[in-house]
Amino acid sequence: RNSAYFTYMDFPAQVQRCIYTTNWIERLNRKYRRTIQMRTSMPSEKSVIFLLAAVAMEETKTTYERRIYQFKNWKEKNKITVEVQRKER
Repeated sequence: RNSAYFTYMDFPAQVQRCIYTTNWIERLNRKYRRTIQMRTSMPSEKSVIFLLAAVAMEETKTTYERRIYQFKNWKEKNKITVEVQRKER
C-alpha cells in the first residue's frame, strides 16, 4: 500500500539524495509565503491560484531544471532492471 512512497530506494545513494529531498519543497513554500505576504489583499481565490501558479512556474524555470549527472550513468546501466522491478509491483 505505501510502497509508492519508497520508490526512491530503488536508486543508488547519490541519486536518492537528489530525488528524496525536502529542500526544493521548502524553497517553493518559502517563495509562496513571501509572495503572499507582499500582497496584503487579493481580489478573488482565482487570482491567488493564478499568482501561486506563476510563482511555481518561475521557480521551475530557475531551479528544477538542474541535471543529475549521477542519474544518467545509473539509468543507462540499470534501464532493464528498473522496468522489470516496476512491473513486478
